Amino acid sequence: MIADTTYFSKQIRDEINNMLGKPFSPIDVIKIGTIGSSRMIVNESSEKFKPLTDLNMDLTHASIGLRPKGILVILSKSYKNLSWAIPYHHLSIYKTDVLSIHANGQFLKLKMKKKQNMKFLSKLLQYKSNYMGHGI
Repeated sequence: MIADTTYFSKQIRDEINNMLGKPFSPIDVIKIGTIGSSRMIVNESSEKFKPLTDLNMDLTHASIGLRPKGILVILSKSYKNLSWAIPYHHLSIYKTDVLSIHANGQFLKLKMKKKQNMKFLSKLLQYKSNYMGHGI
């Protein structure tokens, strides 16, 4: 699900919560540790993201947040935000010279600094594995 979340509506928030589970509570965050990535620059994207990425010449940034049943990727450019809700069972991640996120025929390629977000990505993959029943 990809939604314009510049102005969050209750309906969109409820859809995201139904798909990915409610956000972790502050106590869970203390137990788990980091549940969000730092910002990364969007290098390339599929057609669904073009209205935001092609909006103007500014860089488009993305960050990833963990949820109990998936991840929420938030793209930001100027004054607009798009949120991409991805359940773990649809998520594919590839790390080469860029971080490539794929789900449901859509993709984002994110530029990362050398060791940026590596702990977070490790945690994300562990959560996905645990959710899918393949505990690491």
